[in-house]
Amino acid sequence: MTEQIKNRVQKKYQVGVEAALEVMGGKWKSLIIYHLMTGRKRTSELRRLMPGITQKMLTTQLRGLEKDEIVTRKVYNEIPPYCHCITARRQLTTEQFFYLISLIKKWFEVTHF
Repeated sequence: MTEQIKNRVQKKYQVGVEAALEVMGGKWKSLIIYHLMTGRKRTSELRRLMPGITQKMLTTQLRGLEKDEIVTRKVYNEIPPYCHCITARRQLTTEQFFYLISLIKKWFEVTHF
């Protein structure tokens, strides 16, 4: 086990929100997950949906989400590969996870528009 993985495994969170923000934090991760809620997408599709993100940043963010087992990349005999969302490790169904994201979206729309 690498040192980075050991440190990650040993990390203790005070509250669940702290862990959630670490996984979902940043400008792009929640937006990536939002776009994946409608189904799997190619990396190029995600990039078109988020015109302000660079290819390097998208790749970095997807790798981070993949490392946290939020996004999985399934490689077909096609290039580029598809990405789609899973939530099994978090003990939520995909529907429950998407429901939480939709609640956050609804809250923002009600309070900011």
